Amino acid sequence: MSHQRKTRGEHGNLFHCSTGEFLSYRLTCDGTPDCSQENPTDEAGCECNMSSDYSITCKHLILDNGKKRCSDFYFQTKCGSCHLYDENIFFQKHNVRESLMEVSTKNQLSCQEGQKKTFNVSQICSYRLNSLHKLIPCEHGEHLQNCKQFECNLLFKCSQFYCVPWKYLCDGKWDCPGGFDESEEHSCGDSRKCKNLYRCEHHKVCIHLSDVCNGRHDCPSGDDEKSCSLHAAKCPTKCKCLTFVVRCVHMSLGENIFSEPFPFFVVQINLSNISRGFYFNAYPQGIVFFVTKTNLWQICPVVGRMPSLVLLDASSNLVITVENYCFKGADNVREIKLNRNRISKVGANAFSNLLQLIVLDLSNNLLVEFLSSSVSPSAMLFLLSLEGKIFTIGAPTSFSQLKFMVLKTQDFRLCCLASDLTLCTARKCLV
Repeated sequence: MSHQRKTRGEHGNLFHCSTGEFLSYRLTCDGTPDCSQENPTDEAGCECNMSSDYSITCKHLILDNGKKRCSDFYFQTKCGSCHLYDENIFFQKHNVRESLMEVSTKNQLSCQEGQKKTFNVSQICSYRLNSLHKLIPCEHGEHLQNCKQFECNLLFKCSQFYCVPWKYLCDGKWDCPGGFDESEEHSCGDSRKCKNLYRCEHHKVCIHLSDVCNGRHDCPSGDDEKSCSLHAAKCPTKCKCLTFVVRCVHMSLGENIFSEPFPFFVVQINLSNISRGFYFNAYPQGIVFFVTKTNLWQICPVVGRMPSLVLLDASSNLVITVENYCFKGADNVREIKLNRNRISKVGANAFSNLLQLIVLDLSNNLLVEFLSSSVSPSAMLFLLSLEGKIFTIGAPTSFSQLKFMVLKTQDFRLCCLASDLTLCTARKCLV
């Protein structure tokens, strides 16, 4: 079965059915054919075997043991289902752009001679209704006169008459004279097709692609105005993108790759070479970063300029030091994984501002000393991992004041310093 998926480009972040329709990616791999019953390309390629570089068509990864997990383009809910990342997941405010149909004070015509009511020349022969189902801009239709030879641009042409928005077709109401917009000629029914148009979610309504992300809700559910920050976004060269996730594998990424900001929330780069430095500020809205096995050697100070950052996994890299106040400004971080690097020094107050931090993993590094002042005593950590090389603790008394539920270490001396309420993985301290 052939299928095609578009990441970004001419038609933004939409799925292109083999029948010619465009759908929201939220309708793909949901168990219901939306393109067509005969050729449901939106339900093709939803499962794949585990590999380092799988396609965005894959929703479920089949592991070597036969079990399944969500691919990196999806997140797993508490109920075990796989969902796409979107604005609602991250509680981001949706910035609605200014309507492209906003009329200016220039090029105005009067609805009726002697009246102040005017309309823009761009609204000539354009039939639209307001929320009260009244004709606008001229309620008596003066702007719809003499439209027989008028060519409709991006609108549907009522035969011999004016133009109507595509969403008015097959909506059960006559908008064209004689109900031309509701006729069988346009396949108004269960088998309706939206060839070269965008089909609204859960409705038999088609709109022109130019009406997607135009600042106005044209679909009944408003899905045409969702994820619009991605509409003009370009996926980085040779990477793969799906909604708010960008994934790059086996790449040699130069500085030019990150020369412009990208509107992605989840960034995954692994098995790549970005030793010259990874520019976190190329993703100002970044919330989750997986940057593993990339030869990354520096994370400070740019990581501190990301107030939205929640999770950073920079394990298995070449980071040498975590400088003083490295995460200053990234106050919302909850999880930091820096295990399997070459960190020999963690500066004082490196994580001291992170009051929401619950996981800190510094295991299997080259640390000689861990300064208790690097973590705020007000933070309530669930896990502090210091496995690997045995080292000394700076200010042991301060260490005992740190709050964490689980301490992962092979050094029993750390268990002796920890709070009595801490579960320690090393053998018990003998006193």
